[in-house]
Amino acid sequence: MTTSDRSAIAWLHRRVGFGLAPGELDRLEELGVDAVVDRLVDPDRHGAAPRRDPWQGLRFSQVPTQGTNYRAESVAAIGAWMDHLSSTGRPTESWLTWFWHNHFPTAVAKVRLAGLMVTQLRLFQRAGSGSFAALLRGVTVDPAMLVWLDGRENTKATPNENYGREVMELFALGVGHYTEADVKACAAALSGWKLAPGATTASRFVPAQHDARPQRLLGRTVTDVDSVVATLVAQPACPVHIAGAFQDAILGTADAGLTADLARRFRASNLSVRTLLRATIEAGLARLDGPPSARPDVVVAPAPWLAAARRATGGTVSRQDGARHLLAAGQIPMNPPNVGGWPGGPAWLSTSTTVARANLAAAIAATTKDSSPVLRAAASGDDARLADLLCRPEGFGRATRNALADARRAGGRPGVAALAVALASPDLTVA
Repeated sequence: MTTSDRSAIAWLHRRVGFGLAPGELDRLEELGVDAVVDRLVDPDRHGAAPRRDPWQGLRFSQVPTQGTNYRAESVAAIGAWMDHLSSTGRPTESWLTWFWHNHFPTAVAKVRLAGLMVTQLRLFQRAGSGSFAALLRGVTVDPAMLVWLDGRENTKATPNENYGREVMELFALGVGHYTEADVKACAAALSGWKLAPGATTASRFVPAQHDARPQRLLGRTVTDVDSVVATLVAQPACPVHIAGAFQDAILGTADAGLTADLARRFRASNLSVRTLLRATIEAGLARLDGPPSARPDVVVAPAPWLAAARRATGGTVSRQDGARHLLAAGQIPMNPPNVGGWPGGPAWLSTSTTVARANLAAAIAATTKDSSPVLRAAASGDDARLADLLCRPEGFGRATRNALADARRAGGRPGVAALAVALASPDLTVA
């Protein structure tokens, strides 16, 4: 195997995964890039570990609470998810769950039931690589989304247009591809959906509260959730919008020509997310040997960065401390700031986020065992080995190498300060 194979496999696990544990890169290099792509994109058909439910065994309240139960259940659910992301045997499936969580952002701060958030995340985990139409239909009647965007308040007598607007502007089509009349038509056709009584992990349709009059949405007649979804996914803007979101998240570029090509392949596959995912990955791999301008960086958000740091080192923080540090970094999973999700990109390079990331890096390094290959490499001064173990086989930049040398001179438990510097370095802040 060649160095480029190793670098390509590491790149894949930085862009559509959560890094690698010591030894994983060696094993994957033996498989080859094509086989690794197959395992990532279609884990069920290529020998990946069985899917695990991160929240199995957790119990959640069935009614909203304002006090300790709400906070404790949220911390437990978030902590269980972070544990899963740092150890998953199906990294790209887990990455897709994270991607859809930010594409269809829903916040427990308003939903007030951690169990509803978990139900939504299970939907993303189960259906996130299949049909986009089916996923959109599931999201539209998802209990957490009905609370988050007020769908449960949308009735024939009192229409609520929040979801009708956002599903077109943010989720399916993009800005400029609908009118105010379309918003009203969409809201009317989606009216009547409620949370099922006594079972808040389910939704139900109440015909008496539904506006059954035919509506004109984007030039087509709609009457219900199925006709709305069918109309949205039939729009030419839909595959372009979703392809652009994948391209931005995986490739960090807004190349209009590439977006059009990805959208064409996505449309031809009847909006198969797996097809779009593979096409986007292949486009990225094709650019790895090109000039730097063809390989733009993607800034790693705090939560995925923490998952990768934990995976590489075996270090950890308590769920309470992890939540506190992530709050300082500006990203609490299950709690995006608004319907647009987290801002991403340069927002993760602010002073406050950088300081919070450094604090997290120090906490992870301090809990890494002396037997860890990563800590031993950090202590020995073998920067090339350390970078490789941290899923950067191409090595660290000069500034990071200089900072590592300074950290080793600082004393203390061997390797801890250097490992903290490496984890918080610009080399690991970008993918």
